[in-house]
Amino acid sequence: TVCHWDDPRSTGALVEQALNSRNYIAAEQAVALLQRRDTELVFDEAVKLTQRDTTEEKQLGARILGKLGGPNGRFRSQAAPALIELLEDKSEFIISEAVRGLGSADSTTVEETINQLKNHPHGEVRRLVSFVLFGVDDHTSPEALVALSTAREGMVRLAATQALTSILN
Repeated sequence: TVCHWDDPRSTGALVEQALNSRNYIAAEQAVALLQRRDTELVFDEAVKLTQRDTTEEKQLGARILGKLGGPNGRFRSQAAPALIELLEDKSEFIISEAVRGLGSADSTTVEETINQLKNHPHGEVRRLVSFVLFGVDDHTSPEALVALSTAREGMVRLAATQALTSILN
């Protein structure tokens, strides 16, 4: 029996499936396989995807980089610059994916980058920022969460308030 994770398909074939499959489950399996492969080839391909023109390619690149190799992946710190660059994108989906990916980077990178986004105009980005900041064990996090708790969107306010409550209790 061949293990599902030992899929013999090339990185290019998995990227193609992730981008173009009409089958959602097959596309998500391709993404998971790419994220699990902690190789320079996958890292390089994901970085290239973040530099392409389409939202789908950039978003896929960010998804791969954000979880490449799991929590102890060899390329986690190297992925941060490509993810940070995506924070300048106009698409809230790409920015949100970059924030999600940065949430698992080292705490200094997370703190510096995420604090810059706490007043982002898109509610989903601020919601993710509140989530990421809650996971950073730093005294500035409650301050950022207070700022987020005054957001106009109810979900952002709720997430920040819940995080503050957990920190203070």
